[in-house]
Amino acid sequence: MAKKIAVIPGDGIGPEVIAQGMRVLERLDLDLEFVHFGWNADEFLRTGVSMPPAAMDDIRQNYDAVYLGAFGDPRIPDMKHAADILLGLRFQLDLYVNYRPVKLLNDRLSPLKDKKKIDFVIFRENTEGAYVGMGGNFKKGTPEEIAVQEDVSTRRGVERIIRYAFEFAKRSGRKSVCMSDKSNVMRFGGDLWMRTFEEVAGEYPSIEHFHMFVDALTMQMVRAPDRRHRHRPRRGAAGRAGRCRVGKHQSRQSLHVRADPRQRAEVRRKRCRQSDRRYAHRRDDARIPRSRRRGETDRGRSDRRSRRRRNNERPRRLVGNESSGRGGVEKGADVVASCRLPVTGNGQPGTKEKT
Repeated sequence: MAKKIAVIPGDGIGPEVIAQGMRVLERLDLDLEFVHFGWNADEFLRTGVSMPPAAMDDIRQNYDAVYLGAFGDPRIPDMKHAADILLGLRFQLDLYVNYRPVKLLNDRLSPLKDKKKIDFVIFRENTEGAYVGMGGNFKKGTPEEIAVQEDVSTRRGVERIIRYAFEFAKRSGRKSVCMSDKSNVMRFGGDLWMRTFEEVAGEYPSIEHFHMFVDALTMQMVRAPDRRHRHRPRRGAAGRAGRCRVGKHQSRQSLHVRADPRQRAEVRRKRCRQSDRRYAHRRDDARIPRSRRRGETDRGRSDRRSRRRRNNERPRRLVGNESSGRGGVEKGADVVASCRLPVTGNGQPGTKEKT
C-alpha cells in the first residue's frame, strides 16, 4: 500500500526546493502518493486563515508524513501564518525529535582542510524551550515596558529526547553521546537536563557520555569534526542551544569535560600540579623585595629612579600643523606630537635644530 505524503511548499524559496526534492522522490519509485496543500503567505493574506480548522486532524489520521518547505514572508511581520503551520505541526503532532544527520559524502565537498571523515548526528528537542511562547509584555509601548520570555523544560520532554539519542547510538553502533547546552547561564533548566542525562546514561554503560557547553562544542565541530561524537541538542541561550550529539569517534580534547565529577576533579588536580611546577620561580620571587630580585641592588634601584626623574623633568616641545607659524600648537590643530629636547653636558636643555 502506498505511503501518503502531505506536501506543503511554503513561502519564498520553499516551493523551488520542494519542487526539486519531488523530482528526486519520483525518480526513486518508492510507491509514494503525494497530496499538495497551498497553505502559505499568499493564502493567508487573501483569506486571513493559516490552515483550515480540521486540517491538523486530517493530517494526523490520513497521512504518513509531511514534506514541508520554508516559511516566512516580510508582508506578514509577526509571521503568524508560519507559527500556526510550523509550530502547529510540531505541537499537535508531538514532533519532539529534530533529527539532523551530518555526513561528508565526498572529500571534495568539505570546506575544512584535511577533514575527510565527518559523520555525526544532532538531535534537538523540538516542542519545548522557547518555542512554547510563554511570556508577555507589561506596559507595552511605554518607556517602562517590560518583556518576559519563558524557557520551559519538562522532565518528560527532557528524558524522552535524551533516551532517543542513546537508543539511536545503540542501534547505529555509535560509541558516544554528548549533551550540549548553556547551563552556565540557564542554571535551573540546565540542572534538570544534566541530572536527567546522567540518570539515562546509567542505563547504557557501553556508550560513553559527556557534556560540553554549546560554544565549546561548536568550536570543536569546526576544529575536529572527524573526531567528534554525535550530539543531541537541548536549547540554550540563542535559540536555546541544547543538543545531544551521538558519534563514533572520541577525541582527547574532551577529557576535561567528562560528566563524571570525579574525573573532572582529577583533571583539575593534575593541572594544579603542573601549574605549581611551572610557576614556582614566580612565587619564590614574590617573597623577595622587588629591589633585590634578579640580582638587583638598592644602589641599582636608586640609579634607575634618578634617571627616570631626570627624563620626566626635561621640557617638551609640541609640534602643531605648519599653519601655526611657530613651534607651539594653535587651538584646533590637526596634528599634535611631542618630542624630547636633547640635554647638554651641563644638564640644561639644549636647542633642537630645524630639519
